[in-house]
Amino acid sequence: MTTADLLLVALSALAVLVGTVLQRVTGSGVGAVGGPPLILLLGPVAGVQVLHVVAAVCSVMLLVNLWRDVDWTRTTVLTLTAIIATPIGVLLAFTLPEPVLQIAVGLVMLAALFTVEPLARTRLMRSRLGIVATGVLGGVANGTVGQAGPLMAAYAVASRWALPGFVASMQVCWLVVNVVAAVMKGVPPVAPEVGAVLLGALAAGWAVSIPVARALPRRTATRILVVVAVAGSAVLLAKGLWALVAALVLAGQPGMT
Repeated sequence: MTTADLLLVALSALAVLVGTVLQRVTGSGVGAVGGPPLILLLGPVAGVQVLHVVAAVCSVMLLVNLWRDVDWTRTTVLTLTAIIATPIGVLLAFTLPEPVLQIAVGLVMLAALFTVEPLARTRLMRSRLGIVATGVLGGVANGTVGQAGPLMAAYAVASRWALPGFVASMQVCWLVVNVVAAVMKGVPPVAPEVGAVLLGALAAGWAVSIPVARALPRRTATRILVVVAVAGSAVLLAKGLWALVAALVLAGQPGMT
């Protein structure tokens, strides 16, 4: 393993640790924070495949402390619709260029987040239609780019879902959806030492997240939820745009086909 690979493994471990803490506070975070370094380390396809496994294990760990707060009615609808839509996302991930997927998903997420307040003043997001639409979009987004947190965050804010119930319920949803995606995509071979480091980072993040979540005021946690969701959507969109521009520039160079 080269020095660059070792640095990426360390960065991935740190990102998974931070993402686990954010997931305990806001309901999501491992996908947004852990995804980029894992993709750099393992490539766009294998990185997302490993991310599905990491996210599922993270949810199991967090549910140890959170399962009593799960809203099973809403969680069941969100999870089932997300599972139904996940194959669409997986199909898109294997057929469409990654930059196009990143741009499309990033735009949808930002649109959802910036229409939160108008939607909150209606009954749409508190209706069955709002839950189903969120689950479908979340399943497609998770199946394509391994990240659906911003969409779920937008739904939580727009539907006035109490943060403790949302955070706990999302762990059930992420667990099931990521297991389904991992089974469909397959788990790529990962060096045992890399797997051990990632598991250690998950355990450390879980331990740190408990006192952090207890000390953080609920209003502050809600603000962090929105900030993380917007940042994750913006980064995803920027990555797609950058990759698309780079591909167009490369294609326009003499001698390139």
